[in-house]
Amino acid sequence: MGREMLISIIVPVYNVGKYVDRCINSIVSQTYRDLEVIIVNDGSEDESHKVCKKWSEIDHRIKYIYQENKGVSVARNNGIMVASGEYIAFVDGDDYLDKTFLGDMVQFAEKYPDFDIIMCGYKFEERGCLSEFGFFSGTTFFDTKDRNRLICRSIGIYEEMVKRKTHLGVPWAKLYKTSFLRDNCITFDAQMPRMQDLIFNIRCFRCFSKAIYFDKPLYIYVKRGDSTANGYKEKYEDDARQIIEKLTVATNGINDPYVYEAVNYKTVLLLIECIRLQFAKKECPLSWKEKKKGIERICSEDSFRNAISYRYKYIKNSLVRNAFLFALSKKLYFVAYIMVVMKYRRD
Repeated sequence: MGREMLISIIVPVYNVGKYVDRCINSIVSQTYRDLEVIIVNDGSEDESHKVCKKWSEIDHRIKYIYQENKGVSVARNNGIMVASGEYIAFVDGDDYLDKTFLGDMVQFAEKYPDFDIIMCGYKFEERGCLSEFGFFSGTTFFDTKDRNRLICRSIGIYEEMVKRKTHLGVPWAKLYKTSFLRDNCITFDAQMPRMQDLIFNIRCFRCFSKAIYFDKPLYIYVKRGDSTANGYKEKYEDDARQIIEKLTVATNGINDPYVYEAVNYKTVLLLIECIRLQFAKKECPLSWKEKKKGIERICSEDSFRNAISYRYKYIKNSLVRNAFLFALSKKLYFVAYIMVVMKYRRD
């Protein structure tokens, strides 16, 4: 028998001490054995270091890197830099894998050696309960003519109904050919505070040649009860502006009205997030007058104003979202604000 294909699994870790032991155990227990695990500790302040160090001493396949806190993008990029495998997979430190994740993925990689990206389905874990989800319906092959379709899916626009909890723009539940990433100089944007994954995958989908998705849920995506993702963000508008700017650059030159519409649609979603996280949280100290002034100021900016007034042709907005856009277009900021509060009142 010939040598098996080496796979590099990159695990960025930051203050996930409660979860990272399960994560690493699920990786080293894979039925497919020819792998290297690159754990990059991004300056954790909890027990993550102790757990990761222990595993690196137990299993020779584990490379453990400690860095000062520089963010998940730098952690992943440092992992890419030292990866020796023919393919790279990313696993978040609070998630874990089905034991056949690599075995099943490698079967496709070996069957289709000229494919740049292999993708699979996932499970969503919340409060100990698991549900199965996918990015597409059934096994699907992609080539260069599907690039814009995959970009839209990464942004969050679907042309068919698929049971899902997240978008294709995440870096997990995928194998990326290492030479593909390096030849195209594709890395994570270290300047972005959030949604780096989306820009990373748009860059991948703009230049891949062939890819495949098979509908088997092998990655377990965990929703943590202690996550700060939905917490109050005093300056979320700054993050939103940067995301829109990066998204505009990442899709520049794509002459496709569907992609253009998808970017506008994403801008609306970012505006909703801005109202939700910056103004609608109970921790927000602003008076309603100050909130109204802030929402009005943001809505008057070109990118947001254009997205509000854009006539959507391809994307079917829900009645609630249409009502939200109508309220903003008529400068009924209180109505739009209340709609956001009511929709996310449980957060």
